Amino acid sequence: MKRKKKNKFLGTYIVVGIVVLLGIYVYQSEKGGHVDRAAVRIFEANTDDISAIELTDNEAGKVITLQKKGKDWKMVKPGDYELDKVAVEGLVNSLANLPIERKVKDNIAELSAYGLDKPAYKAAFTEKGKVKAYIIGKKNPTEVSYYIMDEAGKDLYTAFNYSVDNLKKDLKSLRKKYLTELDPEKLTGITIKMDTGVIVLMKSKDKWWISPYNFECDEKAMGSLMGRIKNIRVVDYIDDEPKSLIRYGLESPRVSLCADSGTSKVTVLVGKKVADKEEDYVKVEGQASIYSVDRSFTQSLDKTYNDFRSRNVLSFKPDEISAIDFDKGGKKIPIIKDKSGKFTLDKPFNKPADIQVRDLISHLGSLQAQRFADDSGKRLEKYGLKNPIATVSLFTKSGNEKKLKARLLIGTSEKSEMFVMIEGQNSVFAVQKVLLDKLIGLESIAGAN
Repeated sequence: MKRKKKNKFLGTYIVVGIVVLLGIYVYQSEKGGHVDRAAVRIFEANTDDISAIELTDNEAGKVITLQKKGKDWKMVKPGDYELDKVAVEGLVNSLANLPIERKVKDNIAELSAYGLDKPAYKAAFTEKGKVKAYIIGKKNPTEVSYYIMDEAGKDLYTAFNYSVDNLKKDLKSLRKKYLTELDPEKLTGITIKMDTGVIVLMKSKDKWWISPYNFECDEKAMGSLMGRIKNIRVVDYIDDEPKSLIRYGLESPRVSLCADSGTSKVTVLVGKKVADKEEDYVKVEGQASIYSVDRSFTQSLDKTYNDFRSRNVLSFKPDEISAIDFDKGGKKIPIIKDKSGKFTLDKPFNKPADIQVRDLISHLGSLQAQRFADDSGKRLEKYGLKNPIATVSLFTKSGNEKKLKARLLIGTSEKSEMFVMIEGQNSVFAVQKVLLDKLIGLESIAGAN
């Protein structure tokens, strides 16, 4: 029994010894050639002088060829696809300045031991008419680096995985990442078509409006929409030569977005949902390729015109208001701004009310619709607006002339809401009843002895 146990320990020592010797061998074989990664390169190259690139994935049997045209790069093979400028610039920089971990051997003769007799990958580039090529083999024993060398040379190097991965680009990583690249500042119109209807947004005098109703758009809602359509990110490249659009639901798109800059238009078509993924099929009208995008893009378009509509009931600057007429049940309370700039209740009341009036003006200036109750301009009796309970008229001053800015009609109340509308417009808004408290306060001042 003791002999068996002794033999067992002996076997363990032998295995450990072999592992240690192997480690020493690997360390010694690579130690002597350690180089300064910041100073040594396989190739000395200038990024500005690189005019062509060819990436060969021997395992996948795929080749990508890029050529520089002026200052821009174009894909030649496998197709004339639009490129991601940032990705291509990164590739060019990696080709010219590939970080090296260490030189392993000089004048290597046996390539097969390093996977370089039949390299899995080759990254070639042309600089001033001369072709230079990295060939990439298998990983070293520690699997943190690849064996790599100049295709025309004999010296063996290792480069860390991340460095080599910067060379091993596939088609997807080099193609443009965004379906559109729109400049929101240049857009003059946006049209969204869905099964539920059409939303037309038009820009005029630096503001967006909902056509044909002439409702002002909400700045935050438009900012969110612009952020979505400026750069619609591609998730996957589905089909560059589709034989039919039917299978993708793009023959009769369920959603379309047309962005108009006045001189050009870009229309994005949205088709079916991608099975088992949170993605939708899309294409740009007039282009063949079909992509997929995150479903959140489509959801951002699935709205009504009220979703883009400003909830501001009134639009004015508080400082421009010089007078207010409050009329409730035939009882009128006129308010004026005196020579000292303070608001008072005019004749027959002649009472100071500067704090209360400024509070009312501030509230009216920030008055928001809780919801849009009705835009028909009809059925006003339903909201108590055919014969308003009260009116608030806001005036500005042009010279010595009193000019009506807006007249707010006040209707009935329901729970925490009350209905209001602007005279001359059709829209009925449901707002918070806080406004009533402000008006009751003015009535109290007028009625006080």
